[in-house]
Order: sequence, then structure tokens, then C-alpha cells
Amino acid sequence: MERRTISAAAARFLAREEGGITALSLQIFMAALVLGGLAVDFGNGVASKTQLQVAADAAAHAAVYTRELHSPEEAKTAALEIAALNMPNGKYGSVLTAADINFGRWDRDAQLFTVDPGSRDAVLVSTKRHAANGNGVTTYMLGLIGRNNWDVTSGSVFETYYPTCFREGFHPWRCDESIPTPIPY
Repeated sequence: MERRTISAAAARFLAREEGGITALSLQIFMAALVLGGLAVDFGNGVASKTQLQVAADAAAHAAVYTRELHSPEEAKTAALEIAALNMPNGKYGSVLTAADINFGRWDRDAQLFTVDPGSRDAVLVSTKRHAANGNGVTTYMLGLIGRNNWDVTSGSVFETYYPTCFREGFHPWRCDESIPTPIPY
């Protein structure tokens, strides 16, 4: 008799529909939590990519500017100093090394960089935060499934440019090679 009472009570409990929404709400809450966590991880990765891009742009500009009148080593040192100011080693780890700075030539049409260590024409700078370097971008939600870091890389190419009017000497026209317009004095 006691067994029937327990199984009848269990059957009544399972047949009841009250509280069904609570289970559904719990599932929706968990799904929203997972999606929110993934959004935070993705946003953190995009923010890190932007920081790396800014550091690469600044370092490339410093390198190509310094390279105009100085040696490649001095230009690389200037680039490393600027990168360290943008992303300090103490906080982000080493995002740029001298090996990540290459001088050469940039072909705009082919979108191709050719390395030439003695060149003063262009520079390619690659910044990175990789787990192998010990400075990967930390994840939060993805850490639950074993993905503790993102590997994020960014790069920048800067080239020197001299308009024709700078190469040919002074003349009182604009240097954009459009319709000549006198420069106001």
C-alpha cells in the first residue's frame, strides 16, 4: 500500500504543470548567460586588436620617420620605444620585438610588401599577443571549455611619399596634381 501511495504521489507530481515556466526561465537564463559571456570574450578580443593596431601604427610611423636620417637599428629602437609607451611590457607583455620590424618596399597595386633591410621606402610592423609568448588575451566564458586565451595579431605598413612638386623643387601650385590653383600668400 505504501508503495502505491509513493508512486501515485510521484505520478501526480510529474503530471502537474505548475512551475513549468520556472524550468524554461532557468534554461533561457543559462543561454543568455552563455551568450553574454561570449560577447564579453569577443569584445575583449576586438578591443585588444584595436590596441595592437594603434601600437603598430605608432611604431611604424616612428620607424619610417627615424629611418629617413638614421640607421635601421636606430629606427627599430625608436619603434620599440613608442610601442612600449602604447602598450607597456609590464601590463601587456612584449607585443613587439626588433624581429617584428621589417624595412622594405610596398607595392600598392599588388598589396605586397617586399623586405629589404637597407630600404628607406617603407616599414612593416607586426604586433601580437599570443599565448605562446605568455601574453595572450584572456578569455572568460571560453575558459570554461578550455580556451583560456585568444591569439591576436595586428600589423601596419607605413611608406614614405614625396609628391612630384617636392622632387622638382618649388613652384606656386598645389602638390595634388589637380588643376593648378595658386597658393595664397
